[in-house]
Amino acid sequence: RHTRYISVTGVQTCALPIYPPAAAGECTICHSPHASGYKYQLVQAQEKVCFTCHDKEQKSFKKAHLGYPVGQGGCTICHDPHASDSLKLIKKYSHFPMREMMCNSCHEGPGNTNPLKLLKPAGDLCYGCHKDKIDNFDSKKVVHDPVKKRECVKCHSPHASDYKDFIVEPEKKLCYSCHKDMEKVINGEGMYVHTALKKVECTKCHNPHSSNTEDLLASKDVVSLCTGCHPRAGKHSHPIGSEAINPKTGKAMTCTSCHASHASKYEFFLKGDRKEGLCVQCHKL
Repeated sequence: RHTRYISVTGVQTCALPIYPPAAAGECTICHSPHASGYKYQLVQAQEKVCFTCHDKEQKSFKKAHLGYPVGQGGCTICHDPHASDSLKLIKKYSHFPMREMMCNSCHEGPGNTNPLKLLKPAGDLCYGCHKDKIDNFDSKKVVHDPVKKRECVKCHSPHASDYKDFIVEPEKKLCYSCHKDMEKVINGEGMYVHTALKKVECTKCHNPHSSNTEDLLASKDVVSLCTGCHPRAGKHSHPIGSEAINPKTGKAMTCTSCHASHASKYEFFLKGDRKEGLCVQCHKL
């Protein structure tokens, strides 16, 4: 393991442990510079790349992994292959049982036919430690489908992650992995895209687990959510709230009665042309 200063701004900040090939700039040991049939342009399957240098039969290797058959691959579940500020290149955020090497709290362990087999379904294991949180999620009116199905590991890594809250991928990739329709909307030609969505900050408006409001909003209602970022909008002259009923829906007028919350082909994310098409949807001439 080498250590050197890493900087993305031109200013040296802190020293990180660097994996030797990365420190030496020998990228092509692991990656093909032209094309590959493997993810991240690896020269071969990930487990083969790792064990080109690491001897999985070595006693020290087996001891470091408590005798679990990690030689099957999946090294990057726990380790960053380039650099980390943690020992042994463990990823930035490590789940407590993994960090404390309490592998047998979830897995059957060495000595069993299948050491890596889970003791219970993954969701039940999560519930065993996070009962208070999951009960709180379930108590809300609207529960996100993966939470309802106890598919915690669909979004969170039970081992380690480079991303906060142990999410398995950056928010953009994670949310769009299921919500492909929304990805198509914002990539549509000539669309005006809401800033939060442009940055793919889905959780700025939505609670990823559960909510008491429709569409898993991260606020008590649409108006308070919008005015959190747009305080002047709450003083707009057009009436909103329970005393103003939208004739199209029979429900209270809110910001989204006129504005699309994600993207629109009209300026200001309007649901129609402000010069002629929008107002007449409610106000008949």
